Amino acid sequence: MKGSDTILNLSQALTEQYMKQNKVRISVVSGGSRIGIAALLNKTTDIALASRSIKDKEIKIAKENGIDVQETILGFDGITIIVNKNNKIKNLDSITLGKIFRGEIKNWKELGGNDSPIIVLSRDSSSGTHEFFKEHIIRENNPKGTQEYGEKTLYMPSNESIKKEVAKNGIYG
Repeated sequence: MKGSDTILNLSQALTEQYMKQNKVRISVVSGGSRIGIAALLNKTTDIALASRSIKDKEIKIAKENGIDVQETILGFDGITIIVNKNNKIKNLDSITLGKIFRGEIKNWKELGGNDSPIIVLSRDSSSGTHEFFKEHIIRENNPKGTQEYGEKTLYMPSNESIKKEVAKNGIYG
């Protein structure tokens, strides 16, 4: 099993239980939804973990490779925007978030906070969360939108790495 960081813990727990009951070994590896689906399509994993639906173009590739894709929904997740606990900015709407993540708002003082630069962190592009956030926040639900994350965005390999970076970041709003 390979893919989404979002469902890694759940996948590991389910796999551990399954292995105990069936005396088999299953490896669970994260890396992002796109990585998991790519591994499924190139036949280097049997199960792709994804926090998004498989795309039509990926289904087409699967069929061309003789793979019959079956999607199973384990649950639905949500995205939470986090800031350092010492940040006094508490409520931001999705339009403002889009401006921050596109790099249009660069300093907390623009939002009523301290005169400190905003350090934007995002999951890397292999993440289904990254892709969903880009479609719905960066591009404001415009399927034809071309807006991208700001040039100073720091891309992180996992949710855990984002939490650690936010916790240690000494710049507060």
